[in-house]
Amino acid sequence: EKLAGIRSSLPKPGPKLVLGEVMNISIGGLRRELIINKGTTDRLKPDQYVLGGNGIVGIVSETSQATARVRLVTDAGCKIKVAIWLAGKKKYIYARMDGEGTDSAKIPFISREYKIRQGDTVYAAAVPGFLETPVIVGRVNQVKPDEKEPLLWDITVEPVQNVELLK
Repeated sequence: EKLAGIRSSLPKPGPKLVLGEVMNISIGGLRRELIINKGTTDRLKPDQYVLGGNGIVGIVSETSQATARVRLVTDAGCKIKVAIWLAGKKKYIYARMDGEGTDSAKIPFISREYKIRQGDTVYAAAVPGFLETPVIVGRVNQVKPDEKEPLLWDITVEPVQNVELLK
């Protein structure tokens, strides 16, 4: 029974995973990027998710034959579809997460009718044929009423993985 529980929590089979190493970390200004030692030879393509440590850390933005540039989820140009898990309601709230160019990201345009709480888990939303199972990307770090739009939340997300610890 324990093994069956573990098996049901693993991602469904899909595209093959490619194990790569971080060659360079570039953090400055609004940019947050990695260079990894895998590229088109390893079938990497732009817009593929990149896993690191305990969850998704970014998206492939450019590829060459032997390397790829990874835009981290905190990069100001990174926008991904996410799902916020509301444990009390046992349902997802789907949204878009935007990198801030800092050590966090924001989820805009969420109505205050949803009871989002600090500590709620944020997942990269499943994409049929690409990412069959939602994979963690971060946790809600702060929730407060939006100053410009009082009917919406201002949600800050802390990534699940510290980039400096990636190898």
